[in-house]
Amino acid sequence: MASSVLGCVRLEKSPDSHSGEIPHSTAAAFRATLLSTAAAFRATLLSRLAALRECSVRTRVWITLFVLFAIAVGISLLPPLSQNQNYHNFADSRTLFGISNFADVFSNLAILLAGLTGVGLHLLGRFNIRSRSESLGYLFFFSSFILVAVGSVYYHIDPSDSSLFSDRLPITMSITALVFTLFADRVTPRIPIQMLAPIVMLGMTTVLGWLIFGDLRFYLGIQLLIPVLVPVLLIFRSPYNRTLDWLHFMGWYALSRVCELYDSQIFDLTGFISGHSLKHLTSGIACALLILMLLKRSAAVSASEPAD
Repeated sequence: MASSVLGCVRLEKSPDSHSGEIPHSTAAAFRATLLSTAAAFRATLLSRLAALRECSVRTRVWITLFVLFAIAVGISLLPPLSQNQNYHNFADSRTLFGISNFADVFSNLAILLAGLTGVGLHLLGRFNIRSRSESLGYLFFFSSFILVAVGSVYYHIDPSDSSLFSDRLPITMSITALVFTLFADRVTPRIPIQMLAPIVMLGMTTVLGWLIFGDLRFYLGIQLLIPVLVPVLLIFRSPYNRTLDWLHFMGWYALSRVCELYDSQIFDLTGFISGHSLKHLTSGIACALLILMLLKRSAAVSASEPAD
């Protein structure tokens, strides 16, 4: 009798009868299904990206316009954004050699050197550039970078809304010039060079709009061009190699924005340099990476322009 009871107990504790547990065969089948689904999704995504990479000029233009339209609609739905006056209170306000906010002023040297180097090498013909539109765009971008350094120095000596205008105006010039240049690279080199001026002026009006009406929304839209539109343009095939250099540029640009957001935290952590000063340094590095790309890149294999 005891043995039969023990047999029953052993039977109840057998692995196949455990309640709430998934059998190993079922778990393995689920894992295999999950992996195969992920692999299929990855293959589909890569094939779609490959097709998008080789799409026609007309499709590239429409995609670009759609992204710009989405940015414009998105910021239009936001409530009006005013300038927070605490923005002018930077973490490192130390005075050195009679210059207030010395670190934030002096760190603009990285931006100035990058801009001067870019303009100099461009004028010397050291860059591999295929079209007049792209050439003019890069020249304007590096020239604007010089103005960014000058405007930022002027602003940081005496931070205020009026002096901030001199900082933000060349920033919009550099961003819009870079977008124009990348469009000539990734979409079509046949974009007329006469389009550069109205595109840059459109960006400048967003800063004028902020100064006159006190609304930062459309200036924010210009700022969104790099993290939103530039990655889309980078999907399209380029006639050059070294596309990864653009991703390095994007990484350093993103780091500069993070440094700006955590200005005081970085200064408290290091005790000698603020996040805003690091923003200037990392922005200079981002520009330097573009210069290195232009020096080292060459025409890629099968670099013919996509069909209309």
